[in-house]
Amino acid sequence: MNRVQVIEVTRKSLSPMNSMSLKLSQTVAEQLTAEHAIVFLLDQGASQFVGVLENEARVVDIRITTDSCLVNSISTLQEALLSTDFIKELDEKLKLRVQSSISAIMNNSSNEPLGFVLALNKMASQGDAPMEFTAPDLQLLQKLTCMAGWVVEQTLQVDKVQVKKVQLKSQFQGLQTAYAKVCQDNHRLQSSYRSWRITKKRAVTTAVMIFLSGFLYLFFAHSFNTAPETWYGGGMQQRLQSQLISPQVERVEDFLHLSGNLQPLSWVKVNAPLDAAIEHVNFQYGDTVHQGQLLLELDQSSIQLAHRDATAAYFQSLKELERLKNWSNSIEVKNAKRAVVRANKALQLAKERHASTSSLFQKGIVARTELDSDWRTVSEAEVTLAMAQESLIAQRSVASDVQLKIAQLSLQNAEQKMQSLALQVDQANIHSPVQGIILPATSKQEKQPSKGGIYSGAQVAKNEPLVMIADMSGVSIDSQVNEVDLLKIKPGQSVDVRIEALNDLSLSGVIHYVDARASAHKGSRSRVFNIQIQVKQLTKRQRNMIRIGMSVDTRVLIYSNPEALVIPFSAVQLEGNKKFVWVQTEQGQVIRKYIEIRSSLPQGLEVSSGLSAADKIVIGHGESTNA
Repeated sequence: MNRVQVIEVTRKSLSPMNSMSLKLSQTVAEQLTAEHAIVFLLDQGASQFVGVLENEARVVDIRITTDSCLVNSISTLQEALLSTDFIKELDEKLKLRVQSSISAIMNNSSNEPLGFVLALNKMASQGDAPMEFTAPDLQLLQKLTCMAGWVVEQTLQVDKVQVKKVQLKSQFQGLQTAYAKVCQDNHRLQSSYRSWRITKKRAVTTAVMIFLSGFLYLFFAHSFNTAPETWYGGGMQQRLQSQLISPQVERVEDFLHLSGNLQPLSWVKVNAPLDAAIEHVNFQYGDTVHQGQLLLELDQSSIQLAHRDATAAYFQSLKELERLKNWSNSIEVKNAKRAVVRANKALQLAKERHASTSSLFQKGIVARTELDSDWRTVSEAEVTLAMAQESLIAQRSVASDVQLKIAQLSLQNAEQKMQSLALQVDQANIHSPVQGIILPATSKQEKQPSKGGIYSGAQVAKNEPLVMIADMSGVSIDSQVNEVDLLKIKPGQSVDVRIEALNDLSLSGVIHYVDARASAHKGSRSRVFNIQIQVKQLTKRQRNMIRIGMSVDTRVLIYSNPEALVIPFSAVQLEGNKKFVWVQTEQGQVIRKYIEIRSSLPQGLEVSSGLSAADKIVIGHGESTNA
């Protein structure tokens, strides 16, 4: 059972295969002088035949589904499709008024069926009755069908290649994404390990400091709380228990330690300037390239052809504009002026002849017919003059202001197109815009994949990213700072950078920016902020040693006091939550001064307020009094 479905479509909505079928159908109809020809292609997946017909300014998509739609029985299917019932149903749906038809099977080079071609209504000469298709028509249709089969086969092969390219490109992008994810996970693990190592160092240092502080505190507390007479005798007792010292003025600095990875100072992306194939690749990934160095050479044949066409169009537009500017002196206008002059003269002569004939007619010398003939000549001369004048006006309007403006705009468009294509021709040889290390065109957060789509013969699209160039005149370090330490840093602060892998190579940098938005810290409830540190300049030796992605340790100077007051641990006394020291006045009296401690240092305590450098501190004053 055959089922014919007709869908009205537009040329724009047709698939490439249907558009090709429509062109083949028109060619077959012209060769066979048939009113209609339809190329039906076999759609094995949907078990149907698909054809396209353009009839009376309509484009229709014809789909035929049959119970016999089997590839190995297409001959039987063709007979079924060409049966009276099928032709009748097709005629009813399309209003073709079918009177005669022939068909031929369309095979590929392996003699496998691709579909069939149907020709309807043999066209006759004008005025003759419609004709029937003949045996030579059938033979010609079979030859045309063989040619159409070859065209369809080549088109299908091209489509398969394009689909394969898309699939391979999608798989390659998937591999790139997976590789980048693995590299990111590896980067996170390395960062976590460095953070753990720094935390471990801090913990060990803190534990040692606490231990030393506790030991010194217990030592001095035991020393001053022990009865001096058990150690010393006589006059030495008072002198050993009380000591008079001055606060030490020292430079005290505090640092925030961070870790990160080295990145280029900046990335420069190089895009394809036009749609073309790559002819030569003059680099290897990882090479150091110089500014202006030739990187890629693209095929210029198509763009040069387009540039020549644009140049010809420009000169044609220029010629047209010059023609319109000088139109008043053109041959066309001069001929129109001459025609007006001739028509004027002819009218004057006709009027003079008519006046003469009228005078003779009144005297009875000439007949009425001659007078009427001269009057008709005058009328015709007037019409001729009017037509000549209209022709002159029309010729002058050719170079009107509007036409001149249109010609000027056309010339400007042609010039811009010519210049644009000339620029693309110049850009077909791609040079490095900066000096740096050349890498694949990936984002700076990803690890670089192996060499992929950049090779001789590869097709690239306009504005497609080709390579990235890492500017290694300096480096940047991406790091994170805990929210607790955020207010201790700001852009412009100095940073000491050390690269452990390069024997603790030291660099000087500054904080370039601090992110305004917090991020979650993996494995912790605290929040972190991304920061970037930049080292603006590197020496040639440093550039040769440094590699992108190396881990670094940094320290940011967050506190510096060149004249900090530092006192021993044993000088500080406690009174509840308050801290004080014994100070001797100029009169020799010992008084109590309350102080504020900023930080604990290996050599003592830094005093932030309550004490001056000129004060004399008495150590052991309370213990000697009790003794």
